[in-house]
Amino acid sequence: LWPTIDDTPTSFAAVVAGVTALGSFFSSSPLHSEVGIKQHCFALLDLSLSTPAFMVDVESVAGWMLRALYTRLTTRPLVACLASHNAIHMAGILSLHRDAPNSTSQRYYRCAAFLDALLSAEYGIAPASDYGSVEEPDPEADDAHLVPLTHALQLVNVPAACSVTSPDITEELQRLAEVSDLQPAVSLFKAGVCLCILRRFVSTSSKPEASASDAAATILEQALTSANTLLASGHPWWNIVMVPFHVVCL
Repeated sequence: LWPTIDDTPTSFAAVVAGVTALGSFFSSSPLHSEVGIKQHCFALLDLSLSTPAFMVDVESVAGWMLRALYTRLTTRPLVACLASHNAIHMAGILSLHRDAPNSTSQRYYRCAAFLDALLSAEYGIAPASDYGSVEEPDPEADDAHLVPLTHALQLVNVPAACSVTSPDITEELQRLAEVSDLQPAVSLFKAGVCLCILRRFVSTSSKPEASASDAAATILEQALTSANTLLASGHPWWNIVMVPFHVVCL
């Protein structure tokens, strides 16, 4: 496989290796060569940081997002956060945020922006950079849910010196609750965003409004059900453990 793949552009080969490694991780019969495939993906992506001739393209963005996901599933959150930073920076270099809302380039940008915002919020730091607002795609687009999730995370990253009021947080939680639970994984990501917002709520020493509590309870209850669904199907997303743990702490 690799002699053939390595004849293709390096970034595309990294994407193929990253998809293969993730597929193996989620498979009931993982590949014995998964670690080697993952290391091959990472080595190719590292060329983008050390080799002047490396071409930065949309596959580079995809490769770093795959790296962020794989490392978030298998190792320290910091490593995943750094990978997501590289993904969003490359998306900005390519000006993907300036393309039409329904273009493939914008789909890459929406994914990179959400992933970087989420992993940064989970780790407790600001996202890498804000290259511009995330454009709304058609409501029927399969990634349309990423826009309200990313928007909600912007509230988490407001500087501590700025005022975040109880109505602001209530409004974001209600918008978040309206995002359709298209798949169990979406429910868990919604819950992750919800928990990040609630942690910001606690830092303001504010008492949540009843409507905010109701919206948060709805999101978290659905997420617990989705966690069981994903666990039964053998899809070990990191938030299967994180969300129930933080719900108990909450």
